[in-house]
Amino acid sequence: MTDKQAIKHPWIVKRANLSTEPLGDEIAKNLKNYAANNKFEKAVRHKMATSLTSAELQRLRNMFEELDTEDTGEIPFADLKKVMLANAAEDTGLEAVLASLDVDGDGTIDWKEFVAACIQDHTLYNQENLEKVFASLDTDHSGALGTAEIEAFIGANHELGREIKQKLREKRGLAADADLEINPMTYTEFHELLTEGQQVREKRKKTRAKTRAKEPAGEDGAVKV
Repeated sequence: MTDKQAIKHPWIVKRANLSTEPLGDEIAKNLKNYAANNKFEKAVRHKMATSLTSAELQRLRNMFEELDTEDTGEIPFADLKKVMLANAAEDTGLEAVLASLDVDGDGTIDWKEFVAACIQDHTLYNQENLEKVFASLDTDHSGALGTAEIEAFIGANHELGREIKQKLREKRGLAADADLEINPMTYTEFHELLTEGQQVREKRKKTRAKTRAKEPAGEDGAVKV
């Protein structure tokens, strides 16, 4: 294919009009859910973003390219906010959602950040995917994550590091200053830490559902929400 033919290709021509297409409800929902994730979940999501299969990534790649209208590999948050506001019923929590995405603080969302935010729960909690992430973190192939491996995983986030270690000690009934290097984090503990956030969200959903069910019906018979 020549340069002239490539420029006229439908895939290229269509991209010129993508900026006018609305942000899908699915993306908006995923971004808002991501904002509610705890720090450990977000860290796992970012690690998983580099280990998903091509088939799993293709759909997310298509979504990203629809937003990356300049083809730079990054989406400015100003542009993302504009699109989300144009297609959202209200601006509730939007600022918090966008702030949570900008992991490196550069004012844009890159491909890895986008994938991490849009990974659906059924993909995140898939056992095969989690085992891949755990194995990639287990650099000494011991079958467990030592202190050094955990620190390498979370980077400079010392607050998260302290939180993880404290939760492990609590689960094991150990003293606050117990040395975790003697008994590294197992896969089971890794999985439990990850799913804590999901369990909290499920409880909140059930509580909201019960509250709505108790709300008095309006004159038209509809339940007030």
